[in-house]
Amino acid sequence: ARFAMMSASMQGAMAFQKGLGCVHSLSHSLGGANPKLHHGTLNAVFLPAVVRFNASAPSIAKERRLERMAHAMGVPVGAGSAADAVADAIRAMNQRLGLPSGLAALGVDDAMYERIIDGAMADHTHKTNPRLATRDDYARMLFRMSSLLPDKFQEVARAKGFAVNPGARGMVFNADSTAMIQLFQIGTQIKNTLR
Repeated sequence: ARFAMMSASMQGAMAFQKGLGCVHSLSHSLGGANPKLHHGTLNAVFLPAVVRFNASAPSIAKERRLERMAHAMGVPVGAGSAADAVADAIRAMNQRLGLPSGLAALGVDDAMYERIIDGAMADHTHKTNPRLATRDDYARMLFRMSSLLPDKFQEVARAKGFAVNPGARGMVFNADSTAMIQLFQIGTQIKNTLR
């Protein structure tokens, strides 16, 4: 029994070195900033945005990981991308499980974003992601999870001079992380005034 327990413990430790990546670096960072937030819940909330981010990683594309994942999950890809199909399926599962729909539902506001990004960049799992994330990449992932009102947000962002490219699955902002934080703050103000 001792041998089996030691073996299981070692296998668990080895799994942590496999490549936990951005999902865990974001979850570690936010969980450190607010220890009341559950690590597993944070992983579930961050996972759809990270799946979409990682879709363009050469190893993900070469090994057709997202297509294989969609197949294993029984998720039809259809005319869209496998990344969108997998991310949407994860988000739908989170909803069925009653998990928070985004950062706002967890009580996370834009004032924490810089701290979350700092922590994610410094986290030991950051460099194990299939695609190396920059501060701006983390800011975009946080935006995806912020549950802001997209139409009104785009309107205000354009008025502030940001280049906004609406896409089929969200928006792409041509801005650095500092500008992204300003956009988050604007979005939070909009959301609060519309309540």
